[in-house]
Amino acid sequence: MPGLQGVYAAGDATWGPIKHGGIAAQQADVVAAAIAASIGIGTEPEPLRPVIRGMLLTGEDTVYLQAEPVGEGEFRSTVSDVCPWDPPAKIVARHLGPYLADADRAAVRA
Repeated sequence: MPGLQGVYAAGDATWGPIKHGGIAAQQADVVAAAIAASIGIGTEPEPLRPVIRGMLLTGEDTVYLQAEPVGEGEFRSTVSDVCPWDPPAKIVARHLGPYLADADRAAVRA
């Protein structure tokens, strides 16, 4: 939150023009790192560089889509039949992605 010290925001309530669950999770990663750095744990986080990622389930092979904002209303995008991120998950974020993958595996075992 520009101009407000110690106040952070992530997700749809932010000023950013792109509303996407994966970007909200990326914002949350930056917020968590900033809070940790403010109390002396870790270093200041890199600025957010949002990446929109998606999996197109076609009934056959999965197609992986990725787009990065590069300017006002401009994006650089890729389409691939090989997943460009690891692990291949619906939500790609440092902490939330692995958490959800573990929860999915636990649900399958139950």
